[in-house]
Amino acid sequence: MTKKKVTIDDCWALIAETQKNIEQSRVEREQRQKEYEQRQKEYEQTRKEHEQRMSELEVKYQKEREQREKEYEQIRLDREQRGKIHEQRMNELEEKYQKEREQREKEIHNLRKDTGGISDGNGKFSEEYYYNALETSMTFGGAKYDYIQGGFTRSKNLPDGKRIIAEYDIVLYNGDSVALVEIKYRVKKEDVLELVDKKLPVFRNMCKEYKNHKIYLGIAGMSFEKNAKKTAKEKGIAILHPKGENVKIDDAIMTAY
Repeated sequence: MTKKKVTIDDCWALIAETQKNIEQSRVEREQRQKEYEQRQKEYEQTRKEHEQRMSELEVKYQKEREQREKEYEQIRLDREQRGKIHEQRMNELEEKYQKEREQREKEIHNLRKDTGGISDGNGKFSEEYYYNALETSMTFGGAKYDYIQGGFTRSKNLPDGKRIIAEYDIVLYNGDSVALVEIKYRVKKEDVLELVDKKLPVFRNMCKEYKNHKIYLGIAGMSFEKNAKKTAKEKGIAILHPKGENVKIDDAIMTAY
């Protein structure tokens, strides 16, 4: 293979090509520098605009914040004022209702006092009515009795220091029986149960002299609430109620205790 010989023209051509490439690179570098400087300039402009916008927004938001704070403060003051007005109104209402409540309580107290007087009067009338009727007949449950006592009371001190009291409206006695009669103007079921469950055991405990006697119970009233008579019959208690000018005694199922 023959080696090509390099001539002077080839050297000059190579130098020319190299210079051309160097110049081309310089031109491209300057172009890129200009583009960079242009982008840098645009960036700087954008940054300034952004800072200006941020500054304007900060001023705007600060003003809005101050305005909101003023509005909130005004709302707080208004609410506080309304709260004072509301509290004052509530105090006035409470004072008004307290006076009305005291007035109602006073009226109720007076009414109860009047009612209590009426009840006491009715109770005394009922006791006298039945006492007179039984004293006249001296008969209870078909049996004759020798003695009658109204307003029977006996008390006893217990070892623990407590005191029990036995109270009965009417007590009738004979040789082998005792009749205990409870009198109410209007008889309730609870009155019947109290007689047999509480008053009868107390009588047995307090009155030992009658421990061998048969004990009969009677409930008397001018009127009877619902179930009062039914309960009395179930317990074997005689029922005394007015009938015309006389006293009727329902004793068909009376039980001796």
